[in-house]
Amino acid sequence: MKEALKKAKNLEYQFLFHHDEHEKAFMESDRNEVLMIEGAVLFIENSDNRSTVYPAYQDAHALKRALGGLYHLFGNQKTVYINLSESKANEGILEKVHTTFANAGCKLVNDNIAMVSKRLVGIRQVITDNVKPFDGYNEALYQLTTDLLVPEIFDMTFEDFEAMLTAKDSIVLTIQDENTIKGFVYGLLYNNNQSVFIRGLGVHNEFQGMGLSKKLMQGLFLKAQALKVKSIMLWVEANNIRAINLYKQFDFKPYGDKERLYSYRVR
Repeated sequence: MKEALKKAKNLEYQFLFHHDEHEKAFMESDRNEVLMIEGAVLFIENSDNRSTVYPAYQDAHALKRALGGLYHLFGNQKTVYINLSESKANEGILEKVHTTFANAGCKLVNDNIAMVSKRLVGIRQVITDNVKPFDGYNEALYQLTTDLLVPEIFDMTFEDFEAMLTAKDSIVLTIQDENTIKGFVYGLLYNNNQSVFIRGLGVHNEFQGMGLSKKLMQGLFLKAQALKVKSIMLWVEANNIRAINLYKQFDFKPYGDKERLYSYRVR
């Protein structure tokens, strides 16, 4: 895999791992695969529920040949996801390559922007519902999460989900009464516990429009304050104006990173 990574970093278009820890985890897993052809390298991250491709390629023809080569790994009619990211260093690259991926048979699934907030003081919580660490049946919370979060965001097995609930770097907050989980927010500590990444935020359909998302965010910010976190980061769909307006209340601002997820039907 190291040889493949070296080759990928010499190609014209590179959409590789999110960060060093992601790259390391990919290399250490025996579930993942690499497809190399002339002019292209595909890093294929496999989980129980999906396969995600991180590509590097020289030109559109090489990309199309590489995607065609997925047939030899997966057979016919499997759907894989292709993750492309953009930062200030390669600003505009996603628009530049969109036609290339569309012509190769890829369908745009998500168009996300990254936002960050460093205003971790002055947040006050309106206590009408109790935002607290989750205490209840894991199966019920898992079911609500899979109901509310699309598979492109949340693709954990139940076993992985249970591990997340108890992991030292996880923040799991809910609003619930004795019988019902009304909403949840999941955070992940990273960057030596200096930052929190919001993995997911959701409110039960019966309780939407009651301001619970805001209360969950307030609870997360208060938890982050207690942990002396310096920033909170999230991804949001670029056209989800309602969510973006909520995040702006907590001083979230785009900082240049973007991400697009395409689906590709192997044939």
